[in-house]
Amino acid sequence: MRDKRPVDELSVAELERVLAIKRREERMARFRHGGQDTSRAVTVPPTPPAQPSAPSSPSSTEMVSAADFDSVQFVDDLGRSHNNSNPQVWRGYTSILLLVVEVTAVFGLVYILYQSFIGLEDIQTNTNETQRELEAIREQGRMTATPLPDLTPGSLVIPGGHTAPDANGQSSFNYSELDRAFEQQQIPQSIRPAIERQAVSYRPASQSRQPTDPLYVTIPELGIRQSSIVNGTSWDMLREGIGWFNNGARPGGRQNVVLLGHNDIYGEIFRNLHLLEKGDTVEIGTATGVHTYRVTNTQIVEPDQIEVMDPNNGAQLTLITCYPYQVDTQRFVVFAELVE
Repeated sequence: MRDKRPVDELSVAELERVLAIKRREERMARFRHGGQDTSRAVTVPPTPPAQPSAPSSPSSTEMVSAADFDSVQFVDDLGRSHNNSNPQVWRGYTSILLLVVEVTAVFGLVYILYQSFIGLEDIQTNTNETQRELEAIREQGRMTATPLPDLTPGSLVIPGGHTAPDANGQSSFNYSELDRAFEQQQIPQSIRPAIERQAVSYRPASQSRQPTDPLYVTIPELGIRQSSIVNGTSWDMLREGIGWFNNGARPGGRQNVVLLGHNDIYGEIFRNLHLLEKGDTVEIGTATGVHTYRVTNTQIVEPDQIEVMDPNNGAQLTLITCYPYQVDTQRFVVFAELVE
């Protein structure tokens, strides 16, 4: 039944329900006649079966219960509810993104630490290898330190070696002989400059001369008469004439006295040394007297056959020059024994 009570007899709650119903009916009518106001469409829940109303609660037009009214939801209200949920969704996305960033940063840090550890291992390995190399160098230095003071050009090659003279008669020290000696005896290249200086320009101190040192030589068969003997056999010393290889032996003693001279440069003093024969005599003068030697043998040797200059070869005289003439790749050696 319709509620025929006047408006002033309705309560506030009843008026609100009536107003809500009116609005709903107007919207539904507009929707049915063209749907212009789709933004204000409503969702109407199923209407429960009508309940008999008490006589004391008449309704105006079609009265709805408070539960029905409360269940009515307009699209506007749904939109507002949806918009209110957007910040929460974005906060969820942001949290996930931050989590991904943090996990990536952790993996990146672990990778950097791993690479640093590998780098430290490489540095330690290189350091250990360098330390071993330094120890080997020090050990090598300790092993070679003792014999180095005794290492002289005469302990490597026979002195007097030079290149063959050119068209102008010019020649120079033969460094290739030292090259072979260094290679064969595995001598450190670090001492090579000192050896070369001795071989080229070494000059003993003048005050080192002794009364028993050889002063001159006479070889009648070669026309050599009291030719001066210089104290030393370096390249510079042999420019001056015959040189004495000071191995400790003195003329007239019980050891091997060694003299060297050029055969095709600087006066060619030993130009005809190869013409000496067994029995020919050689005289060596000193401040204390003259000592005579008799030729016993001759020999052609290589530049590194330094044993011919050994002082312990007996009481003899050894004369040496380059050979062959103007080729100078070997040495011609004359041996003579002490006569008196």
